[in-house]
Amino acid sequence: MLTPTNIFISPSKGKLSAAQIINDVALFISEDTRYKYRIIIGTDSQNHTDTEFVIAIIVHRVGNGGRYYWQRLKAPKITQLRPRIYQEALLSIQVANVLFKQFERRMATIYKLTSKPELEIHVDIGQVGKTRELIKEVIGMIQGNGYQAKIKPE
Repeated sequence: MLTPTNIFISPSKGKLSAAQIINDVALFISEDTRYKYRIIIGTDSQNHTDTEFVIAIIVHRVGNGGRYYWQRLKAPKITQLRPRIYQEALLSIQVANVLFKQFERRMATIYKLTSKPELEIHVDIGQVGKTRELIKEVIGMIQGNGYQAKIKPE
């Protein structure tokens, strides 16, 4: 099974561990608690000689920008759509399982925010195209793990 590494890239800060990302996100949110925040995790893939997955963590300060972190993973080529979409969703869930729980604990104990950021997993499926038949099962997998799922074009 393909597993995300602990290191993500920040365009402004370089390589960061999961713990450093949690601290960076907590600091970013604490800088201005007047805004609503969304924390989004999503994975996309492309086939080349192998299959490349890019996992993104986005912190959206709604109405006022945000930050993001990413990592790229390679796997043997996955030619069928269903297993590739499942792998995208599973990678996002794995990252969410590590980050969301630690992040919520950190925000609750340090910053005592009155409103929690919305936590979402975005999946590259939608009502139009080949992926529409996967919507129920992929959303069910994400919700079954306790996360809110968003599909295209949301």
